[in-house]
Amino acid sequence: MLNLLLLILAPIFYPLGELFKPLGRYNPFWIFLNDEPPTDWYIKSKKDQPYWLIIYQWKAIRNPAWNFHKLIRPKQGKPKIISSRGYISINNKKISNMTLAVLKGKFKDGQYADNKGEYIDLQKSKLGSSFNWYKVENNLYFRGSFANYFLFRWVELHIGANEKRYTFRFKIKNYKQ
Repeated sequence: MLNLLLLILAPIFYPLGELFKPLGRYNPFWIFLNDEPPTDWYIKSKKDQPYWLIIYQWKAIRNPAWNFHKLIRPKQGKPKIISSRGYISINNKKISNMTLAVLKGKFKDGQYADNKGEYIDLQKSKLGSSFNWYKVENNLYFRGSFANYFLFRWVELHIGANEKRYTFRFKIKNYKQ
């Protein structure tokens, strides 16, 4: 719920965070900032846009309130699985349910495109769904993921905790097969 609130507020408060950036951690809007620059592939994908807009989209929309996510993280360590349901596969081979289901793309010429591309890459995508309860150092976490063709679109959903942070990710892709 908090993640959703930050997602809504970040596009508004991110510019204020930049305005007060010289205050460092004393900046009242610090949680809305993202200290990491956009990746090269992201900049190239937005090459027709002004650089300031690329930065805003990366820091306020694609990765909203990134500094907040750095403050609260799940415990790191080997997970002890309490309950696991579902089935995740890559190239029709079952893999661990603790792996997040992910859609991968490719270009028309077959070149791997990770998060981009016009076509679904069925050899590299991790398809299926899973829901897991697990503990790390006596802290209970859950992780759910889904990636598959659903209602005429490719859909990807992550919710819960992963190895690095709490996550909510929802993507609808119009990949061709």
